[in-house]
Amino acid sequence: MVHKVSLVKCSTYKKESLSVAINGAINYLGGIARFVRRGEKIFLKVNLLNASPPEKAVTTHPNFLKVVAEEVIKAGGVPVVGDSPGGRNTPQNLQKILQVTGIGRVCQELQIPFVLLDGEVKLVEVKKSAKYRFLKLGKKALECDGLISLPKLKTHGFMKLTCAVKNLFGLVPGMQKAEFHLRVSGRIDFAHLLLDIYKVAEPRLSLVDAVVSMEGNGPSAGEPRFLGYIIAGKNGLAVDWVASQICGFNPLEIYTNLAAKNEGLISGEKVEILGVSLKEAIVSDFKHPPPDLFDRMPSFLRHRIRKHTTPFPYIGFKERCTKCGVCERNCPAEAILLSPFPTFDYDKCIRCYCCHELCTENAIDLKVPFLSRIFSF
Repeated sequence: MVHKVSLVKCSTYKKESLSVAINGAINYLGGIARFVRRGEKIFLKVNLLNASPPEKAVTTHPNFLKVVAEEVIKAGGVPVVGDSPGGRNTPQNLQKILQVTGIGRVCQELQIPFVLLDGEVKLVEVKKSAKYRFLKLGKKALECDGLISLPKLKTHGFMKLTCAVKNLFGLVPGMQKAEFHLRVSGRIDFAHLLLDIYKVAEPRLSLVDAVVSMEGNGPSAGEPRFLGYIIAGKNGLAVDWVASQICGFNPLEIYTNLAAKNEGLISGEKVEILGVSLKEAIVSDFKHPPPDLFDRMPSFLRHRIRKHTTPFPYIGFKERCTKCGVCERNCPAEAILLSPFPTFDYDKCIRCYCCHELCTENAIDLKVPFLSRIFSF
């Protein structure tokens, strides 16, 4: 089966431009009526990693959400917006995230609910699971009639890229995400876990906000990078395959792509691009996350030399650190201690980079060990 992915230019987040581009991307795939039927409740899964303003390119842009939600309404559907942001989500923290990102404003304007997926959970069985036969995921998302994923295209220190598949990790409630990082610390194993979540969620459509993406030390501390595209597809695995190439990766460098290929779920030969050609869209100088020599090691050597080959978090910008304690509270391995600035126990550190992701001040950076610097090319 050939999976179609549409690629449409979009130069701005102005609503009129977004509407033309998003509709164009969906129309290549058969139109919104293919994905939304009258009376259906449609869960719109945004990326709300932390309380960052839209111009930082950390979260799904609010105007992007607004256009998609309005299209769902026009098709007769009932949109529900939701996510489980990273870390511990108190009511105060959630309100700050909704306000700063602009997502709360959109929900108010369109009078649609925002659902935090940290409350009720549903135990689901994963068909043809690679990692977990059963998962506990946000009940209110799974009880909707359908799900549309609205990721922001960004680099990712742990998975190398976050897009359609990684966005669904937000269906895991609250601090259970940290527990998964602790239990599944290997990158390829974690990628198989993400695929298990994808199999359960079965998104009807993945619409990627790649107008302004993030390069470098993503998913929160990188730099915004204008790409000017909307990427869409019924198959999120195919969407990620195309998105990784646009960002200058070999698709199999991305762990979720590699895991999907190993499971026989996707390959480049089964992806057809509609709209802008891939050759035109590829950005050759897109900045990638720090390299990890650990991935290239034979399995019998990995755990012996991991700390000497894998990038590690540290306070790279001490002047930015507010000593808020977010990194300490959300470290799954309990490897961080405020004294008063964060200090890291690298023997405990599992290199999940949760601290790096959740630091809204971008005070935490990733340092590449000497061995990785001299052998990576």
